[in-house]
Amino acid sequence: MNSDDKRDKRLRSLAEEYRVMLESRQDANTLAYFAKQDREALMAIEGCTRIVNICMASDRDHELRLKEIFDIVTNSITPAILKLSEDIGRVQSETTLCIATQERMDARFESLGKWAAAIEAWAVKQGKPPQPKENQSASPN
Repeated sequence: MNSDDKRDKRLRSLAEEYRVMLESRQDANTLAYFAKQDREALMAIEGCTRIVNICMASDRDHELRLKEIFDIVTNSITPAILKLSEDIGRVQSETTLCIATQERMDARFESLGKWAAAIEAWAVKQGKPPQPKENQSASPN
């Protein structure tokens, strides 16, 4: 092979490459369609980026608000709850004591009632008439 054959072969292969490139090249309508798709994709990406930035800002605001609420709960409400719990415990113990005292008083009144009935029965046996009971609702006025 001589150099002319090699050069012709190279030229034919370059011509073939150019022909393939020209055939694969997009026409104006296809390029406009792809440009429109690219613009729409870019707008969608910008919208998503804007939404993500808004969400991040809201998340930061919510974290700050939650920290404020946590501080309020730990510094104000928790001590108040502990104080109220102490008060509730004190009232419960006082109530328990009052109930016990009331039960003792009820037992004493019951025994006094039995004692009074026994005295009245004894008085009747002795021939003394029973004494009239005082009206509890009557006032001395």
